[in-house]
Amino acid sequence: MYSIREAMLGDIPDILNELRAFSDFYKTKMPMFRDVDHSTKVITDMINDHSFYVAVKHHEEIFETVGFIAGYMFPHIYNPDIKTLVESFWWVRPEHRRSGAGLMLLDTYIEFGKKNADWVIMTIEDEMPIDPKLLIDRGFRLKETNYIMEVH
Repeated sequence: MYSIREAMLGDIPDILNELRAFSDFYKTKMPMFRDVDHSTKVITDMINDHSFYVAVKHHEEIFETVGFIAGYMFPHIYNPDIKTLVESFWWVRPEHRRSGAGLMLLDTYIEFGKKNADWVIMTIEDEMPIDPKLLIDRGFRLKETNYIMEVH
């Protein structure tokens, strides 16, 4: 069984491990995961001041963190009257994908956005096995396509 809860500072070691895995999966010349100190600072800020949820699997009395979703809340850069929730990362460990944990994370994140934001923005990494229909069925519509050019 899985449950979703707000991330806590005690989750940071598990989150760091999975952030490293996400960085490796992203396959860029310069890894997104730079170092523990910087990532700990960023994650702490997100837990304390933004939106950060973890998926937990229950094994009898043992609770295992299996995924997370996080986003930044801030005024839109061009119109500060628009409260914007922008997803930073959505990750479920590969062995727990298709378990429902990822959808539970997404739905919790969306509910947070509906209560606290005017816009909820999501991205899907190009190699993630996520059907865009999951977002469209929840009220999202495609507005942009994102590209990266690694120049160094």
